[in-house]
Amino acid sequence: MNLEKIGLCELQNEHDDLINYFGWPVQTPVNYEANEPMEDLNLFMNLRELTIDLDLNDRREMLILCIVLQRCLSLHQLEINIEESRSEIEEATRDYSSVNNRLPYPETKLWEKRGLCDCITFTLKQVSIKGFKGKDGEMEFPRHLITKGAKLKRIEIWCNHDCSREGGEATLGLLSLPRSSIDVSILLKPPPQFDGSFGRWVSTLN
Repeated sequence: MNLEKIGLCELQNEHDDLINYFGWPVQTPVNYEANEPMEDLNLFMNLRELTIDLDLNDRREMLILCIVLQRCLSLHQLEINIEESRSEIEEATRDYSSVNNRLPYPETKLWEKRGLCDCITFTLKQVSIKGFKGKDGEMEFPRHLITKGAKLKRIEIWCNHDCSREGGEATLGLLSLPRSSIDVSILLKPPPQFDGSFGRWVSTLN
């Protein structure tokens, strides 16, 4: 894993975020200097399968996912269960200043500007995302996987029952993206209760 672009202050802040999110620390030496080589001793290094519940529309949780994936050097399978988004009022009043002040670029460019995670480039083969609604915040991560995941074999995206037509059409647009892996299959799934193709399901949405 390449830590050269992270730096001491950001490492410490990210370390604190992981403690708060998971309830236990990731072993990253706090005296790390950005220009020094180091032997990375993190708890995710040999992890091959990861299942995580989070909200892909939440900027802080997306940052934490990025941090975790940067530490997963052997990851083969990733499953994301998208938690229900907060209400519009809660989202409007949510304080993202600690995240936004930390990033030297707009938070919507997180995956584009952050740099490639080694696992996405070299090891990740299967991804499943459940509870998808095709919102702007959710779209960035699967776009990144499709265009940068060189070893991917399969991506499954299961849409939520209350997905809008706009969200469904945006999700369909993932099929037209250039693919980093020539072997990847992108499977778009309607909610389990719908008996039919994804395209047909989208045509029934409001």
